[in-house]
Formats: sequence, structure tokens, C-alpha cells
Amino acid sequence: MSWFYLVLAGLFEAGWLIFLEKSASFSKPPFVFLACGSMAISLYLFALSVKDIEVAIAYMVWLGVGVCSLIFFNHVFLGSTVSLMQGIFMLLLFIAIIGLKVSS
Repeated sequence: MSWFYLVLAGLFEAGWLIFLEKSASFSKPPFVFLACGSMAISLYLFALSVKDIEVAIAYMVWLGVGVCSLIFFNHVFLGSTVSLMQGIFMLLLFIAIIGLKVSS
């Protein structure tokens, strides 16, 4: 269950970054509240996950899932482009996350 919490925490991490950007430097309160809520949920789920997963590994996975999710969401919903090299490195990151799960 800890790995599920960790991946979910990474998704919420991407969420708070998206909402932070949408808040236009804290000038749009609904997005500020969404960013703060998403950040709090992300940190809570991360804290739950480190009960069973080493902190260093959990942190790498949390960041990796967050970055890949952020790139994916920006591509799908905001129309940003993903280069071939970015796609390859995201795939490598995904493989590394699976490797960390299998090896722990």
C-alpha cells in the first residue's frame, strides 16, 4: 500500500505545481487553495509511504512521478510539446522507478 500512496503523492505533487502556475502569482484564490490542498495531500501521502519505504528511495520516486506527471498533464491538457529525447528520458525514469520498486 505504501507504493500506491507514494505514486498518488507524486500525482498530487504535479497537481500543486499546475495549480500554482494557474494561480498567477497568488492572484487567483481558487487556484491558490487548490495548490495548497494538493500540496498538503501530497506531503501527507508521502509521509504515509515512508513508513515502509526508505526515505531516499521514496523521495526519488516521488519526484520522478511528479515530473513525469507534470510533463504528461502539460502535454495533454495545455498542448506543450514533448521532444523525442524528453520522451526517452521519461521512459528511462519510469523504468528506474519500477527497478526501485522491484529491488526493495
